[in-house]
Amino acid sequence: MVGREPQLEELHRQLGAVAGGSSRLILVGGDTGGGKTTLVHAFASRLVGADVAVELTECVPLEGLAYAPISQLLRRMIDVHGADRVLAWAGASRGGLSALLPDLVATPVAPETLRLQLYEAVAHVIEQASRVRPLVLIIEDLHWADQSTRQLLGFLTRALVDAPVLMIMTFRRDELTRRHPVRTFLAEIGRLPQVRRIELPRLSRDEVTELLINLIGRDPDQTMIELIMQRSEGVPYFIEELARSSQDGRDALPDSLRDALGLRIQALSDETQAVLRIAAIGGIRVDHTVLEGVARAAGRTTATELDAALREATDAQVLRTDETGYVFSHALLQETINEDVLPGQRARLHANYATVLEGLTHLPERIRVTEIARHWFGAHDQKLAFCWALRAARTTDVAAHESLLMYDRVLELWDQVEAPETIAGPRADVLQAAAEQAQAAVEPERALALINESLAESAPDDHEGRAARLIIKARLLTTLIRPGSVAAARQAVALVPADPPTPLRVEALNRLAIDVMLELGDQVEGLAVARELIDLSRRLGLPALESHGHNSAGSVLVAAGQEEAGLAELALAEPLARGDASTMIRYYINGSDAEYWAGRYRTAAATARAGIDAAYGLGLDRTMGAMLAGNAAWPLLALGDWAEAGRIVDTALRLEPPAKHRTHLRMIRGWLTLWWGDVAAADQLLAEFRSMITEDLTSPQYGMMALGLELWLGRWTEDPDRTWRATGQILRHWDRLHGGMVFEPLAVAAWAARLLDGGPGERGEVVRDHLRRSLPMTIRGFWEPVIEAELEGTIDLWRRAWAATDGSDGPVVIRPYVGLRLAQVLADAGEAAAEVITDATAAATTLGSGLLVGALREAGRRAGLVPTEESSAPAGPLDGLTPREREVLTLVAKGRTNGEIARELVISTKTASVHVSNILTKFGVTNRGEAAALAHHLSADQS
Repeated sequence: MVGREPQLEELHRQLGAVAGGSSRLILVGGDTGGGKTTLVHAFASRLVGADVAVELTECVPLEGLAYAPISQLLRRMIDVHGADRVLAWAGASRGGLSALLPDLVATPVAPETLRLQLYEAVAHVIEQASRVRPLVLIIEDLHWADQSTRQLLGFLTRALVDAPVLMIMTFRRDELTRRHPVRTFLAEIGRLPQVRRIELPRLSRDEVTELLINLIGRDPDQTMIELIMQRSEGVPYFIEELARSSQDGRDALPDSLRDALGLRIQALSDETQAVLRIAAIGGIRVDHTVLEGVARAAGRTTATELDAALREATDAQVLRTDETGYVFSHALLQETINEDVLPGQRARLHANYATVLEGLTHLPERIRVTEIARHWFGAHDQKLAFCWALRAARTTDVAAHESLLMYDRVLELWDQVEAPETIAGPRADVLQAAAEQAQAAVEPERALALINESLAESAPDDHEGRAARLIIKARLLTTLIRPGSVAAARQAVALVPADPPTPLRVEALNRLAIDVMLELGDQVEGLAVARELIDLSRRLGLPALESHGHNSAGSVLVAAGQEEAGLAELALAEPLARGDASTMIRYYINGSDAEYWAGRYRTAAATARAGIDAAYGLGLDRTMGAMLAGNAAWPLLALGDWAEAGRIVDTALRLEPPAKHRTHLRMIRGWLTLWWGDVAAADQLLAEFRSMITEDLTSPQYGMMALGLELWLGRWTEDPDRTWRATGQILRHWDRLHGGMVFEPLAVAAWAARLLDGGPGERGEVVRDHLRRSLPMTIRGFWEPVIEAELEGTIDLWRRAWAATDGSDGPVVIRPYVGLRLAQVLADAGEAAAEVITDATAAATTLGSGLLVGALREAGRRAGLVPTEESSAPAGPLDGLTPREREVLTLVAKGRTNGEIARELVISTKTASVHVSNILTKFGVTNRGEAAALAHHLSADQS
């Protein structure tokens, strides 16, 4: 090890942090031949004898071979801990391991949850293994990782935050072109607080000299140092190969690394060079059985001659052995040899590989079929490449991304194969299958493009095929929060006759029932469709779809103001959903949502938490459980447990949930940020979703969350015009809205209306008219006194609203807000407001609402009120900070940069910068060092 001690020390420091019980991910980047493997192997060797488990795995540059490093890891864990223990660690998620360990796990898993259970299972296994001994997991050659592996590694990085796991991933920095997919992956996970990056610099002249001394066993002359320094550019592997070349008795050093590698290969016997060319076509690694078969088919060697050639190659350190085959000692060796294979020989060797693999049926099917497809493609046999790519795409245990890759190959070859329909069926069907795999791979944009192409190629009289594709299209549009889902679902229903009833019609009705509510909010049509769905599902014996019907009907009824009937309908959905993971989770999502809008906040929180527990029982706690996080957080906000709500939201956001759930969670974060007192940060967060506030309000459910935040931002920035513009959006879509969603917005709208009208006026009448049209829901009782008081502005109505909040079951934020408004009108009338301000400030302080505490203090100062003893006590600098600013200050005191603060708190760097600026202003200091010093001093005083 030359020139790498600082990096080794950093790895040991991070291992020390892991031993404390928190995970770390170290990204080790360097140029090709930069010493990444040497570094991590040296680190691993220094841990021998320590109470640490070390596992080394690697990504492979083969298309269609998904999850390769994870498969290696699980196999090695089984070798160490035993299959029974590893499967027990996977818990309820163990069925997901069927994709990686089909010989050990044969549990059938629904396709829509297979990927999720796989993620959960791997996370659980790693987590439990690390409880036995802290785990160092080294994953080499990340630049070759397939998309499935990248997604799983990203999930593990976010999910294993509290496990003693040190993950180290190496990658070639010079391989990452501007469009390389790993570049995006690195940028995404690089934002996480537990991620560190280590870059391997090229060696200096002194370090090159030291390395040469180690390699050649003597002091090199200055000419050799200069030549190797110039030609290697300080890259360790290049230095090694150039030095090796000089030791082989040659008078002059080669001009380049490839020349040096060529000389190294040329020093081997002709037979060994021929075997290496065969091996290079197989890839960076080749199984002995396969290599032997291809070599025999090529007519190059006997078994004895093959063994001799392989012995020479391993002695020369061109190849190294593993359990069942051979690996090139460096990728550049494989690349150099591969480039020297002539085109005709290359095609013949690919054909030989394909033929040999076709006869080796004992190999895992998912690996075998994709490899055969690759080799027939390399052999330029389009028909066989087409057939095997199709077979690989349709293999059930191939990961969705790899299946999609194979479908892409099929579609690429479609016009180059004679009569492809006779082999694959109609092109529309193939496009539909590809769209389904893209959807399973969480690529909704790609899936939508494929399903649209499939619809365009569908035969006009293929009603069932078109209906199935329209159902997929509707689902994708909903996932992407785009218009058109209802139109697609209606077309699907129209294409499938009602008599006789069929499962396809039930599927179409289910899609329509969901989308009518989400896109249109049409309660009449939604309920009618749900009733037909329930009836047909019952007649056909489809309990999961019947559950969906009751689910949709219940949600519609609650939205229509029939709370008890709706909740009773939802209760019928629960027993029918058992045994179907996605249906069960939908029950908990919609059940808790309905309870929230019916004003049953404690019940809603309990139902959402029960859903999270159910997700855990299904082995989906970190995935589908994260989808329920927003439904658990909303009622906690209403109940006043803001800290817990914020914790749930931030934990779920770290796991990168699907777009619509991320929107839900970010809106909750925006609401919290506002009421904690950081108006600017809340406004910046809303900017992410301002596109949802459109004239057609594409998705009312999510659009209303954005509009609600917009209304409150107008309120707290004293901009009634802004609030009223947002109100106009809501009123234009009034008939599409959930009955429970309108009351809080009407309260804010009433404030803006009175200000803009200068008292009771036209805008106020608009608000009042819509209040009359609103439904008699429980939640109305919480907000109606506030709306009436805002519209009239009288002290009596504000006193009545204040009294109504005493012991109310409504959202706890109402009481301090109403106290603020009552105090303001009392002060304007010259009446005493001290008691109200004291009570309201206590309520706001208990909530942690810096926004309301600050507004109440300002109201007291403006009114010239004599403060109580508690409120007159001089506030310290820390008292003026919002909860988020306190979090930021803690990290500033620890010396964190804005970027590090942003990653740790899951916010943008710009938002972190705004927080730091606010802290400096409130403390009256000029730099971060002064703020950190003051924070330490204040903390010491308080303790």
